Amino acid sequence: MKNNTRSPVTMEHLLTHTTGFDPPVGDSISDDLSVEVKLEDHVKSWMPTVTRTPGEVYKYDNMAYGFEYSYQDSYSGQYVIGKGGAAPRGFHSWM
Repeated sequence: MKNNTRSPVTMEHLLTHTTGFDPPVGDSISDDLSVEVKLEDHVKSWMPTVTRTPGEVYKYDNMAYGFEYSYQDSYSGQYVIGKGGAAPRGFHSWM
């Protein structure tokens, strides 16, 4: 993750929408439901730059939750969704 500040982004920042992430450019959502993209790959390809000091400003950021889910899946082995018969996860455009 590119970070233009000297402050790390913590799990608390991810969960409270105070990451300091620069807004993403473009649309990361595909309407082609035949293409499966792993959450971890999606998060890596759309990871924003930290441009504001984490913890200082609230800004709703759906990407922060995607990053948190990906972290939990990858490092803890405790799947938020997608394992044990849970519905598969994905990204859908509703418009």
